[in-house]
Amino acid sequence: MCIKKLLNKEFRKQSEKKPDKNKFLMVFNEYVEHLKDTKSPLTVKKFETLNKRLIEFSSVFNYPLTFESIDLNFYDKFKKYLLNIDNPTRKRKGLLNDSIGKYMANLKTFMQWTLDRNHHTNTAFHKKQFKVDKKAKHEIITSY
Repeated sequence: MCIKKLLNKEFRKQSEKKPDKNKFLMVFNEYVEHLKDTKSPLTVKKFETLNKRLIEFSSVFNYPLTFESIDLNFYDKFKKYLLNIDNPTRKRKGLLNDSIGKYMANLKTFMQWTLDRNHHTNTAFHKKQFKVDKKAKHEIITSY
């Protein structure tokens, strides 16, 4: 085999190993399609909205959306973004903590689904600090 063919073969291997920047979004869309067959339309809508917010966030902060980039730094920045976005249903900016918690819970669900299917090995979303803030649904009142 000539040197040129060997070099081409070697360089092609290296270029194939580069992570695809769009893989995260492609797999996210695959997940949404999977949900359409197994979940209610409202559940699908929640994940479509999360996808929209992730794309907006990535664009505003020039933050790369990859499986490896979903870590505590991402969590802090994404949460701050959600706390400050325009919200037409409220008089002031930002989403409520309960809404942000739902975004984080859905993101964690997606990350677990992709981890189970060997799309990545990132487990940063399992950390205690990557939490889902939710208020109690019912206040418990006791009397003595």
